[in-house]
Amino acid sequence: MSDYDEPKGLLPWLPAQPVGFRSLCTKADALAAARGQDLRFLANHALEYNALHRLARSITSALADGAEAPLTRLRLGLIS
Repeated sequence: MSDYDEPKGLLPWLPAQPVGFRSLCTKADALAAARGQDLRFLANHALEYNALHRLARSITSALADGAEAPLTRLRLGLIS
C-alpha cells in the first residue's frame, strides 16, 4: 500500500471516508443542479488518493453542467 492510499495521518480531524463512496459519487452525478451540496458533503472527509480523483471528476462534471451552488471556485497560491 502506498502513501497515497492511507490518509489517516494527513488530516486526522476529518471524518473517515464514507462507506460506499464511489456509489455516493455516482448518485451525485445523476442529480441535476442540486448536486453541489452532496459533493460538498463528500469533500469534507479524509479521502484516499483514488477517492480524491473520483470526487474531482464529479466536481468538474458538475461545474461543466452549471451546478455551481454551493461550489465556489478558488485559486490558491503558496509563497514560501
